[in-house]
Amino acid sequence: MHAIFSTILFLASLTVIEESIPDGPFCYPGKCPREIITVDSEESPLLDAHFKKLVQLMQQDQSEQEKLAHVKLFVRETIFTPSLCNFEKLLSFFQTLDIETFEPEIPLEKFIAAKTGVCRHLALTTTFLLDRLIKEGHFKGSCYLIRDQVHLDRHAWTLFLSDKEAWHIDAHWNILEDGKSEEGFSRLSRIYGKRTMVRQKERWSNTIYQN
Repeated sequence: MHAIFSTILFLASLTVIEESIPDGPFCYPGKCPREIITVDSEESPLLDAHFKKLVQLMQQDQSEQEKLAHVKLFVRETIFTPSLCNFEKLLSFFQTLDIETFEPEIPLEKFIAAKTGVCRHLALTTTFLLDRLIKEGHFKGSCYLIRDQVHLDRHAWTLFLSDKEAWHIDAHWNILEDGKSEEGFSRLSRIYGKRTMVRQKERWSNTIYQN
């Protein structure tokens, strides 16, 4: 385990998106101070194996939306198991950890091995894989890990910005919508709340598309 991580990903209610997946090891805060999710691509054999399998299954003649839907479904049903992705199962997972040697830094690999997690774990996995797909030329655009207030709690998902679309990817809630379309924005507003999506819309307009 690396003692020092290159950055901490944390997106609150910012009007401009400033963080994406960094190069090298990094960590991401969980819902409480006792959980910090760490990712090191050089020490994540499960994540790497899943990425290679995802690439093999992707069809290059698919549309951007079809490819993103495939990534979402792969994270939701192959890397994780929907029936294990709730707070009760996550608590059971935490109880399996060795209390005497427990540290707040928990590798994403451990959640993937147990196929359990909630929104933050699925969103982090989705964003990490999508970022790597972009870097290897499978997508043109930029992706971001988003965390914002939704109703009475915080929620996490992935944003993929292409030249025309703002794709809202939520593997935990099984949602893929183009927030820039009138219908997509309306559906997202009904699910996540109008205030949340207005903040997201402001982010999209203040974030420069990166090809």
